Amino acid sequence: MLPAPSCGDRTQDCSPSGATISTENQAPDGFPKGTPVLVVDDEPMVLALVSEMLREAGFLPCPCQDGEEALEKCASYEYPVVLLDLHMPRMSGLETARRIKSAHPRTEVILLTGQPSIETTLAAIDERVFAYLIKPPSTFLLVRTVRSAAERFCLAWENERLVQELKKERNHLQTELEESRKALDRQLDASNQFVGASPAMLQVRRQITHVAPSDMTVLIRGESGTGK
Repeated sequence: MLPAPSCGDRTQDCSPSGATISTENQAPDGFPKGTPVLVVDDEPMVLALVSEMLREAGFLPCPCQDGEEALEKCASYEYPVVLLDLHMPRMSGLETARRIKSAHPRTEVILLTGQPSIETTLAAIDERVFAYLIKPPSTFLLVRTVRSAAERFCLAWENERLVQELKKERNHLQTELEESRKALDRQLDASNQFVGASPAMLQVRRQITHVAPSDMTVLIRGESGTGK
């Protein structure tokens, strides 16, 4: 099981370095500080610059120098956002993005390149990257893009959490309803007020056990003298 992302339950220890995200540890706009961002670039100067820009904005940059190292880190942690250099040795940014998105569909990937082209832009769209930025990005553009990507990750994570809670609650209610129906069926078996074993009467019993546990209004129809 991968560590939980830094959203949702912000009291949980969920960053690679063990930093704790709490409800008190938020930026003025409500965005949680310390959100982990994997930064991948083979140029040490660019890696240090981008990491420092993110750190000053309140993020938790996790630098690495190539795609293979990035995949190793992603094998044990689901990063909310990954910043990838497009052109790297051993493994390109596009291939790295493809593998990360395959392993972690919720992770938002942002590509950085100093040599933009229509071909790489279209390829980035095919790999479902969040954004495609030209080096060197301004601090404002970089921080705004990373924040938007992290917010979308958190929304996806929160949506999945709510769906799981709804499924759990639905299963609980279905179990309770089934138990109520079985209890009512046993009461009907023990009652001397409900007689008859014809198919029609058995059908009535089944209908009673279905509607009795609820508070819905029930319309009973039949001719006079049939025992409504």
